[in-house]
Amino acid sequence: MDKGKPIAGVEYALTGRPGNPSISNGNTWAESRVIDPMLWISTPSHGYLRVKHTTLFNEDWEISSFSYVDHWGLDPWVYLEEDCDAPAWLKHLYGENWIEESRKIEEKYIDSHIASEFEVIDYHDGRKKTTAARLGISKEKV
Repeated sequence: MDKGKPIAGVEYALTGRPGNPSISNGNTWAESRVIDPMLWISTPSHGYLRVKHTTLFNEDWEISSFSYVDHWGLDPWVYLEEDCDAPAWLKHLYGENWIEESRKIEEKYIDSHIASEFEVIDYHDGRKKTTAARLGISKEKV
């Protein structure tokens, strides 16, 4: 079986317990990727998938202007918009099984209409982005 190739900078599970994805258990490199826990964030008006910035950066993943970056902390969170960026990211991670896998991700409801509270800032590559830090979405609240 072709296990594919590892991506430089991406963390993989080389060994693992039976049933857990790892190279030693016969899984592919893609299946053996170690991903920080993601979280669905729902608001009265929209939803986002929270993903660590380094996870997206290590896979050279681009986000659209509909997603947001929380610039607080050493490894900020990215909030992938639920209709565009989140499905594309989940398809990238899980392939055909992305819908089933997305249902396994924990969900948190925030009673706030956040879209009007985002502040536009310049992101690292010069494109206009916004920050979730202005919302009070932090590790303490989510």
